[in-house]
Amino acid sequence: METIKNHALKIYASVLAVLISVMAFAQEKLDVDVDVGGGETAWYGNPVVWIIGAALFVLILVALLRGGNRND
Repeated sequence: METIKNHALKIYASVLAVLISVMAFAQEKLDVDVDVGGGETAWYGNPVVWIIGAALFVLILVALLRGGNRND
């Protein structure tokens, strides 16, 4: 009885895998052009922004961690 369940489960999984792959191949290829800018980069593409942000994050982290060590 147990082997019948195992075989049925394997057949079910195989059929499901075939159906999923058929659905994946059935997707239509679309050519979408999303270029809306004139070539200028966004503000988050500038490395200076990331350096300043990282420096501020480290400063805030140090300030928060040092403030918790007060022994009165």
